[in-house]
Amino acid sequence: PHVVFVTRLHCVGVEPETGKEVFRFRFGQTGPTVNAATPLAFDKHLFLSASYGIGASMYQVGGGKLSPLWSNDNSMSSQYTTCVQRDGVLFGIHGREDAGSASLRSVDAKTGKVLWEQDSAVGHLLLAKNYLIVLEVDGRLRLVEPDKHQYREAATHNLGDGTWRAIPALSDGRLFVRDSNEGQIRCLSVSR
Repeated sequence: PHVVFVTRLHCVGVEPETGKEVFRFRFGQTGPTVNAATPLAFDKHLFLSASYGIGASMYQVGGGKLSPLWSNDNSMSSQYTTCVQRDGVLFGIHGREDAGSASLRSVDAKTGKVLWEQDSAVGHLLLAKNYLIVLEVDGRLRLVEPDKHQYREAATHNLGDGTWRAIPALSDGRLFVRDSNEGQIRCLSVSR
């Protein structure tokens, strides 16, 4: 296992024990861009995503090398949302806050095909048991079933005024969220 991260212009893998670089390849571009989504490693795959015309790339990991499976700017271009994966399906938010358009999406991990999309604001999501917890920058909190075939919202709640950019944390049935403007932390019970 390696530690994998993105820099401004590259994806890098290092050995955790020694810090020795194992691989480096181009991901990103110069100019006013951000690589903020964390790389996602699962089932011998590596998924990367960024907005600003960079797009998404999926790699097969094996035999000491990375083999590209697909790459495009249409499947999932995450400004800062780290996608989650369940049963070969990626769930994430495609779009940019500063561009004013985004959608929550379900994407086939093997092909990059968009399976469904639902209008949303940019934000963060967590996978918790049988639900996606989606916190949007405008304060809308949604509980969504991770169904690859259709959007299925189980519940919604509005946190109120504020800007909710901080990554939420989930612990023992409690969701911790922070208003980026006020710095105020809230704790919500989300267990059933």
